[in-house]
Amino acid sequence: KKRHTTYNLVLWTIAKPGNPLRIKVDGGTFRIPRQLADGPLIVRMSPAVGWPENFGGLTDYRQVSFSEPGVVRFAYVPVR
Repeated sequence: KKRHTTYNLVLWTIAKPGNPLRIKVDGGTFRIPRQLADGPLIVRMSPAVGWPENFGGLTDYRQVSFSEPGVVRFAYVPVR
């Protein structure tokens, strides 16, 4: 059982981001660390890659939106 000391609660309040970046994909919403927002982010992955389904192997997002304005670049990377 974790013990929530006053010190830990104050530290958590100071350290946590006040307004996390959120990504909405096909109706689902995810929070993402701002350091990862520079990418790359996978929006589609071919089943031919063999990536496990439980870890996003069937990723195929049709709609992507962010909680803040910015620039998004897309790239197609062929699978060999």
